[in-house]
Amino acid sequence: MAGAGVRPKRKKSAGGEPPVPGAAPGVSIVLAPGAREVGLAVMLADLIRQTIVHHPRKRIDFDRLRTVVQIHVRDAGVTVTLVFGGGLLTVHGGVHGLPKIRISADADAVLALCMIKIVAGVPHPLHHHNRRLVRMIATGEIHVSGIPRSPLQLLRFSRLVSVRD
Repeated sequence: MAGAGVRPKRKKSAGGEPPVPGAAPGVSIVLAPGAREVGLAVMLADLIRQTIVHHPRKRIDFDRLRTVVQIHVRDAGVTVTLVFGGGLLTVHGGVHGLPKIRISADADAVLALCMIKIVAGVPHPLHHHNRRLVRMIATGEIHVSGIPRSPLQLLRFSRLVSVRD
């Protein structure tokens, strides 16, 4: 029988890398060429994919995000760029394009951003973890730029990457 035992090739994105497996139907999360070698890029792509799979309502934020987010992990010397295009995410290892939102922090602080407590669609102002994040921003442990230009996009991004609800 022709073709028996031959696995079909996974569909490749325009960037050349196959989509991240297991994404919710209609959600396209792609690692740009070379991003597979950047652990943070793979981790963030997987985190966002899992968040959408386990919290389907976050799909709304994913579909509405149209921005470029750059995350720089200072102590590791690693930068990734997330390009959101309304239902499409392309994750680049390194600097790519002109980010509207830039986040710079040590690895522990970047991970802490994923633990933000969201209540009624916004960060809970009295939750102890969120107060800690505000202190980290105030002291410069976490530097976020682009808030005045893109507050709604930053809120959507925060809700999307938060593993807590």
